[in-house]
Amino acid sequence: MAGNVRVEYPGAIYHLTVRANGRAERFDDDDDRRYLLGRIAEAASTYQGRVYLFCIGV
Repeated sequence: MAGNVRVEYPGAIYHLTVRANGRAERFDDDDDRRYLLGRIAEAASTYQGRVYLFCIGV
């Protein structure tokens, strides 16, 4: 479920969380992990954002 709408302003830093449903595995294999990292990089470039830290739990 999504949280409340956040206030946006230039230079703001946001904390994002990605979780799987019902404690399911988030990835089937390393290709899935690489795909997600590629999409994050693509979104950061498209929207001129910065990713300061990203953690993939096991």
